[in-house]
Amino acid sequence: MPKPYLIHYYFIATHLFLALVFCSDASFCNQSLFPKLCNSIFGPKFPPHEPHTFDAQAKTAWMDCLEIYEDAIHHINHSNTYMSPSDVEKWPSVALVNHQACQNGFKDLKNLLQNLSKSLVDLLADNKPSTAYFSKATGANLVVAQDGSGDFKTITRALKASQHRRTGTDRFVIHVKSGVYKEHIFIKQSMTNLTLIGDGIDASVITNNRNCKDGHTTADTATVQIWGSGFVAIGITFENTAGPRKQQAIALLSASDLSAFYKCSFKGYQDTLCLLKYRQFYRECDIYGTIDFIFGDAAAVLQNCNIYVRNPLPGQQNTITAQGRTDAQYMNTGNGANTGGRVRWPGYHVLSTAGEVEQFSVQRFFDGELWIPSTGVPFDSSL
Repeated sequence: MPKPYLIHYYFIATHLFLALVFCSDASFCNQSLFPKLCNSIFGPKFPPHEPHTFDAQAKTAWMDCLEIYEDAIHHINHSNTYMSPSDVEKWPSVALVNHQACQNGFKDLKNLLQNLSKSLVDLLADNKPSTAYFSKATGANLVVAQDGSGDFKTITRALKASQHRRTGTDRFVIHVKSGVYKEHIFIKQSMTNLTLIGDGIDASVITNNRNCKDGHTTADTATVQIWGSGFVAIGITFENTAGPRKQQAIALLSASDLSAFYKCSFKGYQDTLCLLKYRQFYRECDIYGTIDFIFGDAAAVLQNCNIYVRNPLPGQQNTITAQGRTDAQYMNTGNGANTGGRVRWPGYHVLSTAGEVEQFSVQRFFDGELWIPSTGVPFDSSL
C-alpha cells in the first residue's frame, strides 16, 4: 500500500478528533483535509458533539488518543521497510490495543472507535515489521546522581540531554545512581534503544503518586511511560505510591517494542504494571500490587519473576491480572498458584502440557533469540 494513503489517513485521524472536540456545527469529515476518504470510512452522518459535553478529564483523554494514533501511524508508515515475516501477524493486534487504550478514557464512543480500529487493522495487514537494531552497551553515556557527582541530578534532564548528545540509533546508556527520584518520566517514540542502569532494586528508585481519583487518565498516572522501541532497564525500582484508595495508579507503562527489564521492581497497588503492547521481556523482576496489577495486551514473557500480593481495601479481592486472552498460565509456584479456583469462562483453560506451553516460549512467542541477546539480559529460550 503506498505511503501517501497512510499519511493521508493520519491527517484524517488528527482532524477527526480536533473536529469532535472543538466543532459542533458541521460534519467532522467536512472539516478534514480529505473529506471524501473520511466519509468512505466513517460515513457522512456521524453526529457532532457539543464542546461543553467534554469535561476536563475527557479532553485529556482526547489528547491521549491523538498520541496513541500518532504512534500507530508512525509504525504503519515505517513498516514497509521491515523484513521479518514472522512479525506480520502481531501488528493487527497492536492496532486494536492502541484503540482500546483510547476507548478506555471514554464511556460511549464505541461505534467510532470500532470503525477506526477496523480501518487501521486493514491498513496494517499488508505491512511487514522487523526487529530493531541493537548495539551492545560498553559504558554509560550519561550519569544521573542526586549528590551532584554525575552529569545531571534528575533523570528528566538527562533524557532531554540525550536527544542532543547521541548520534544515529546506537544504544544510549544512562546510569542512574542510588537515590529516590520523584519524577514523571515520558520516554517518547523517537527515543529508541535507550538503556537505564540503576544500582539495584530499592537503591535506584523512580517514584510518583499520580492517580485516577485525582483526575488523571489511567495512562497519565504512570510514573514512567516508555514508547520508544528497544528500551532496556536494569536494577531499577519503578513505583507509584498513590495507595489503594486512589484507584488506578500505574508505576510503569511500557509500549516499547523489543524491550527488556532485568532485576527491576514494580511497586504499586491497582494497575501497577501496564504491559500495553508489543514484545516485552522481564527477567528476575519483582511485581507488587492489589487489583489487576499486571495488565495490558503485550506479547510479554516474565521469567523467574516474583509476584507479591498486597493487602487490598476492606471488601476488595486481589486480582493479579485481568485481560482478554483466553490462555493462562503454567507451572507457577507459591501462594495463589493453585489453579483449582480459576474462572470457568468459555474458551479459558489452564495449560497442562509442555506442548501447549511451547507456543508461548521466548522463541516461539516473539522470536526472543533474535533480539534478547543484544540487550545483555539472560534468558531461557525454552520457557
